Amino acid sequence: MKNMTKREYCFTGGNCPVCRSDDVDYIENTTNFLEQGRVCITCKAVWEEHYKISHYKLITDKDSSFHSNLQEYQRKEIYE
Repeated sequence: MKNMTKREYCFTGGNCPVCRSDDVDYIENTTNFLEQGRVCITCKAVWEEHYKISHYKLITDKDSSFHSNLQEYQRKEIYE
């Protein structure tokens, strides 16, 4: 079986690019948040996933639910 292309890998949701198994795990101690080590439990292949920042969403907008949750969290931290 041929290895997956990058495009195929992106559409599988992280299956092994070698044997296509979904029995994969993350490798701990990855230092770069834009890269994540993976290992296939089935065939023992090891690879890195590389992430791209595509956009940002401002979450400090007073109308956002995150903003009100953050304020509640901060209140609890102060008074507990």
